[in-house]
Amino acid sequence: MMHGSDAMRTTLDIDKKLLATVVEMTGEKSKSKAVEEALRAYLRSWAAKKLIEAAGAIDLTGNMEEFRRADSLREEKLKRMRREASERDPVPAKSRAS
Repeated sequence: MMHGSDAMRTTLDIDKKLLATVVEMTGEKSKSKAVEEALRAYLRSWAAKKLIEAAGAIDLTGNMEEFRRADSLREEKLKRMRREASERDPVPAKSRAS
């Protein structure tokens, strides 16, 4: 049973009780889906652990003014894009749907 475009069939030796626990905890109907979900959960946990370990490694306090300036530039760009779009098509999409 393929569960995605990159799925592959493999044979693993897994403790029966461990697999049964994973199937029960995930609520999945198939063992394959349960193992996939357990692997995804492990990867999320690992990524969160790495983020926690990196906490404090980047000094954000000195960059607040830079963040504000970038946010302001982004807002200006969005306003300009909206204005340009409305100039090209003055009738809002909602009005055309009616």
